[in-house]
Amino acid sequence: MTTRFYPKGYIGSEQGILRVAKKRDPNHWIPERIHPDELPVWEGLGTRYNALLLQNHLSVLVPIEQRKDDTSMIDRLCDFGDALVEIRKALHAGDLVAEFLDESGKFDSISKDGWGGGAGEETLLRGIVDIADRGSRLMLFRIMTLDQFAASLPPAWPEPVLETNLRPAPRMLAKKLPVSEKRRLFREWRDSSAERIPPLSEDVAQMKLAGISREDTRQLRKDFPRLPRGKRRQNPESK
Repeated sequence: MTTRFYPKGYIGSEQGILRVAKKRDPNHWIPERIHPDELPVWEGLGTRYNALLLQNHLSVLVPIEQRKDDTSMIDRLCDFGDALVEIRKALHAGDLVAEFLDESGKFDSISKDGWGGGAGEETLLRGIVDIADRGSRLMLFRIMTLDQFAASLPPAWPEPVLETNLRPAPRMLAKKLPVSEKRRLFREWRDSSAERIPPLSEDVAQMKLAGISREDTRQLRKDFPRLPRGKRRQNPESK
């Protein structure tokens, strides 16, 4: 990938997503606990590695036989996917604003309108946004603003805690959902996105809102269409 210029106090979208993921679940991102061949991929997103091909990079550089007894990489992929979803929602709602430098080097903001479209996710992952009549521009986030946004989010996977009246916490209640109900919720979600096949990270993030665990989501996906391994989705070109 070509050299990119990030002004002082700013960060690109790929590393911005990663920054939010790390702040939400820091225990998953302790360097000493990450495979030595995996860490450079995360650190190189937006410079050496394309975030659109993140799973491909990790699958090639960290072969499954080297991590068969360690599932933490899946947790980090899910953390990254969760952060991507939260940032995109905030951009679309106008709660978070991405910027770019115009041809004269002055800052300008990116309209929130396009983040709800089919190309919103791809635009964030490639770090480049196509501005009408102004060409392709490097996407920028203020680091301070992004940190404040990350701090406002709840942990992606809070630990279950029993309340004083001994009622189970929401995460524990979710385990009591019958399989038929989980399948119904998952089918409704997939029907609502029938125009495309969501990736694992998006399925997990959506099911989390219904109190369905990652593992249950992985099991549910086995009975529904999935993206072919190593093939990323085709999204409309960003506008």
